[in-house]
Amino acid sequence: EAAVGGGARVGGDEVEGGAEELGDERGELGRHRLQRAPQRAQLVGGLGPAAALAALAAGGDAIPYEGAQAIFAGGLAAHAFIATSYESGVQDISRRSAPLITGVIGGVGIMTGAASQYITGAILDANDRDFVPVFALAAVVQLAGTAAFVAWWDSERRFD
Repeated sequence: EAAVGGGARVGGDEVEGGAEELGDERGELGRHRLQRAPQRAQLVGGLGPAAALAALAAGGDAIPYEGAQAIFAGGLAAHAFIATSYESGVQDISRRSAPLITGVIGGVGIMTGAASQYITGAILDANDRDFVPVFALAAVVQLAGTAAFVAWWDSERRFD
């Protein structure tokens, strides 16, 4: 919690002397929390859309049009958290090479996105224009991407 006066507040109790008396001379506790913030944002940005897509897949035609719009919009809103977590993760592992890393990952994303249009069309053609399998597959891909990012992500500098 935030420092109060000359001390720090820990679990509702004020501790005299602040972070130094807690063995945190360099602010490591706060730094650690900040380093984990992008990982938590990624969880919101990955699990939110996955949950929305899974709900759309599970509900199918039983969800009214307005309800489906609300679920989809909620998933898109949650997805915005990915920009926060992804960009800071790349900047953390290498400041100098961040543009190159971002470009390579972006290129792969663009090619995957282009291919997904064909895959979506093939799934729709094979399933009598039913979006349920498309939403289910997209939810699985979103969960896999979230799991990979959270497992891989680290705020420590890897190279420069």
